[in-house]
Amino acid sequence: MRLMTIHVSKGLEFPVCFVTHCGSALKSALHTPKILFSERFGAALNLLTDDGLGRIANPLHRAVSLEGELADGEETLRLLYVALTRASQRLYVTSDASSLPKLFRTVKDAVPSRFSILTASNLISLVCASLPISAPEDCPDALDECVTLASLDGLDILRHTVTGDALCTVPAYTEEESDEKEGAEEGIAPSVLTEELLRKRFDFVYPHEAALSLPGKLSVSRLYPDLLDPEEETALPTEAESEGDEVSFRPIRPAFLSEEQEPDGAARGTATHLFLQFCRFDALALHGAEKELEVLTERNFISKEDAALVRLYEIKRFLRSELFADLQRTEKIHRELRFHASLPAADFTADQAKKEALKDERIFVQGVIDCVAVYPDDSYDLIDYKTDRVPKDHGEAVRLLRERHTLQLSYYRAACTEMFGRPPRSCLIYSLALGEAIEIETR
Repeated sequence: MRLMTIHVSKGLEFPVCFVTHCGSALKSALHTPKILFSERFGAALNLLTDDGLGRIANPLHRAVSLEGELADGEETLRLLYVALTRASQRLYVTSDASSLPKLFRTVKDAVPSRFSILTASNLISLVCASLPISAPEDCPDALDECVTLASLDGLDILRHTVTGDALCTVPAYTEEESDEKEGAEEGIAPSVLTEELLRKRFDFVYPHEAALSLPGKLSVSRLYPDLLDPEEETALPTEAESEGDEVSFRPIRPAFLSEEQEPDGAARGTATHLFLQFCRFDALALHGAEKELEVLTERNFISKEDAALVRLYEIKRFLRSELFADLQRTEKIHRELRFHASLPAADFTADQAKKEALKDERIFVQGVIDCVAVYPDDSYDLIDYKTDRVPKDHGEAVRLLRERHTLQLSYYRAACTEMFGRPPRSCLIYSLALGEAIEIETR
């Protein structure tokens, strides 16, 4: 006995063959590429909606997809033909036949064709549709005389003797036809590739090459004005660089080698920002920062470790600020407002030629805005909390915060304008270090 795949059996012949698992579901493509290619139709894709959040199906993409499915199906039929023609004396096609009535209803009136593969659920249905099998309505209790049922270990087995050529034919290109198909293009004689055609193919320049540099999706924190100009890539200054300090490498001692570690400023700033993310402004005003922190910890919004790092003096200063007083007069407050927005791609390159090429393209971005305060007159403010450590000089601190965060607030403003249908009244940074709100003139 020899066990082999259908591919390996090509060209071989055996007295008796078993083709197994023909009742298994035919595999379908798990993922259809965004762009499909066809010799007949060219490239096809589902187009983006205006907001960039979805795709629109179209007949061309469906036609190319069906063409590919049919080509794959024909290859499956060719393999089935190979499997069914390896036996010289007897062929056994095995399948789980637990639902014979359904199988017979499916194939009873079927007309085998090259399109059968598109609707076939498994190979056994194709085999049965090609055989002269019929069955009454009360099948399988009373089957046609050419079909018999036997029971083996609780499994139903369908047995049928095939005489003559009862299989459907599978269309296939001959070697000569295949060569002609590959060579025939634009009226050129088969198998002839002229110098002109070769030059046309190899000298082709994609007319939308600038769009190839566009990322599929980005976080707002990764956006900067010349994002699409990698040869001139820039980065926003860090805190140390902005203050003129030299940035040097400092090895970090692993936590498991240290019995206790003193929390750094970044960890305290993150914990304080986390408090502002979850705190209830009305309860904060009524009961104070300590009580609200206790409630958030009990309800597992903040861990005990983070609660110990919250700078309560900064929260108390926030309670006394003009911004907090304004928040008490709002009609609605959006906290941790997640957004997806489509921004003009031309805004992210300094190259004028690339700007022109990308004038109709957009970049899909996502982010989270700390707070949007909507007032009774339907105006609203965009607010972003910042925990940066700043110089003691007030003027220098304000200048530094604006330099660092104006760009980010500009992108937030564009996203809010798209979401609310109107721009915000003002864009504010609340600096926990300074204890005041700073208005940002966005770009």
